[in-house]
Amino acid sequence: MPSLTLAILAFLWIALTGCLLGGGLVRRLAPREWGAGSRALLAWAVGLPILAYATLALGLLGKLSPGSLVILLAVGGLLGLVLGWREIGQQGRLLRRAAAALAHSPRRLWYWALALWALTLLPQALAPPGFMDWDGLAEHLAMAKVWLQGGAIVPLWYEHHSQFPATTQMLYLLGLAFGGPVAAKLFSTLFGLLSLAAVGLLARRHFGKETAPWALAVFAATPLVGWLSMVAYVDMAAVFYCGLGLGFFLDWRREESASNPARGQKERFASAAWAGVCFGLGLAVKMQVLVFWGALLLVAAVAAFRGRRTPSRPTFGQFAAYAGIALAVASPWYLKSWVLTGNPVYPFAYSVFGGEQWSAEQARTYAYQQKSWGWGQLPPPEVFWSLPPLQRTFAGPRRPDHLLLAPVGLTFLPEKYVDKGVGRLASFLTASVGPLYLALLPLLLWGKRPKAWATIGWALAPVGLWWLMSAQYSRYFLPALAWLAPVAAGAAWQAAGRGRWSKRVLTAVIGAGLGLAILFNLPGAVHGLPVVLGTQSVDSYLASVLPGLYPTLQFVNRATPAEAKIISYGEPRLFYLDRDYLWGEPSYHRLLGYDTMRTADDLLEAYRNQGLTHVLMNQQFFPGGSPANERIATLLGEALAAGEVERMVGAPERGPYEVLAVRPASGFAGPASPAPGAGAVP
Repeated sequence: MPSLTLAILAFLWIALTGCLLGGGLVRRLAPREWGAGSRALLAWAVGLPILAYATLALGLLGKLSPGSLVILLAVGGLLGLVLGWREIGQQGRLLRRAAAALAHSPRRLWYWALALWALTLLPQALAPPGFMDWDGLAEHLAMAKVWLQGGAIVPLWYEHHSQFPATTQMLYLLGLAFGGPVAAKLFSTLFGLLSLAAVGLLARRHFGKETAPWALAVFAATPLVGWLSMVAYVDMAAVFYCGLGLGFFLDWRREESASNPARGQKERFASAAWAGVCFGLGLAVKMQVLVFWGALLLVAAVAAFRGRRTPSRPTFGQFAAYAGIALAVASPWYLKSWVLTGNPVYPFAYSVFGGEQWSAEQARTYAYQQKSWGWGQLPPPEVFWSLPPLQRTFAGPRRPDHLLLAPVGLTFLPEKYVDKGVGRLASFLTASVGPLYLALLPLLLWGKRPKAWATIGWALAPVGLWWLMSAQYSRYFLPALAWLAPVAAGAAWQAAGRGRWSKRVLTAVIGAGLGLAILFNLPGAVHGLPVVLGTQSVDSYLASVLPGLYPTLQFVNRATPAEAKIISYGEPRLFYLDRDYLWGEPSYHRLLGYDTMRTADDLLEAYRNQGLTHVLMNQQFFPGGSPANERIATLLGEALAAGEVERMVGAPERGPYEVLAVRPASGFAGPASPAPGAGAVP
């Protein structure tokens, strides 16, 4: 694994190259009248995806290699210096303004608290991905590693997430190529900080500059934001684009200057176009952004049909810019999925598009899992799917009283809105929205509401309905919280104006919320600090934060030949496995034809047809979960009893893991044993 210094330098190289490229384009395409903050954020927003899309092109051509990626960054850096060299000064001036705010602003205590919050993110962000990073190790980093090692971006049929839009994963791929997993993770931290800046800009421009510190505090006080800024997920990139895009959308919908209507229309068109760019880039990160983009499109359409015929009424050209540019920017990912799988939104909408290595039964299983999130228990699958449609629609978490109480549940019962089995404390660290939204938003019932609130409120109505009726997973609602943070801060600021004690109470409430979020960040900081400071080795750290898993994967790396291929049951977090592999559960794919298997020989034949040589099992999660998993476990047990698979000698005994060697068709050359020099990992 590369050193921490190399990881940081590689990240800075890639990130600044993107910033320069984006700055060059923004300087030429964005209106000069826009403020420095908007233009600076746009430089990051546009420049990083340029590198990601170029990486995608290389991957689809099968040209991913260290040499080609060096050329990509070298060409990108030269173009960036030619087109955007002034961006260096622009970003530097903004950093100096931030430093001055820490020193001289009357709100500097808030800024110091926010700086402390950001500081608590760094140890975990700079540590190798571990126990807090399930999806990073299973999907985002793991997919990027497989593509990088294979030299091409191809469907990974065992993992349907590999067909999703993957702009952020392309940046992770670049980070892995030059700085390892820490360089990759830092892009998530960067997007977390950019999201915070986008929320502050949104508050300053549309709710009053005095509300910005409170809006920043409310958003940073969301524990989900802190956790997702420390791990290699993609959510913070989606939040950044939704927050920045909403700001430009509100600029579009704002009344133009009465003194210069022509100039106002030109600026409104530019705002609509750049809102489309931002939401298009969000759609290129995560499919759920489609709902947020569509909700705002619906709001603008209603305003166009019901509003008075004034210069501020949305025009067809502005609609076309917002909608068309967004779809055009995001289209490469959806076209790729359509060409490779037959479904642009694979594996969703299976009944409409179908899709390779997917089935109606798998689609039902996937839908059931998504509907199981939330406050309430679904009936067993066989009972659930036999219910009448209306009763099925409002079962479990969608029971009417649970729908009405969802804000209370999100605040006080976060374990209901995350994967089953996550403990209460862990859910507060990784799934909680924090207490401030529920505490502050009711203040909207009093006082004058800013015009921007009407747009946000009407847009969040379909977003909230979608979230309640589809997958009540707290992470999926996070862009909405970025929209609500300035609203909550604006409501609190108005209420604070009623008297000295009102301001003191609200300051204490928001401060307590931010303090609680800082405390929630501390466990990750404590775990990550020793390895970041060099007082703990990387191997020792990973063995401590991934007990059982990391030693087992290192054993497999040492004890199996380079051409080995592993099938894993109950354990998808295989980033540290340096062998070809696939996930084994039948809910993931149809590569092995489990539904036709009757005997252990059928299972072994499927293994050999796929070139599988070893089996890895996490017995904490497998067998279990479905009758199909139990049947596979039974067939494996029969093969083990018949001597067709054997337990690997020397595998670590700690933890629920078991490693099996599959007998080749020609028979074992000898007992399954580690390669020379391999043994149990301490």
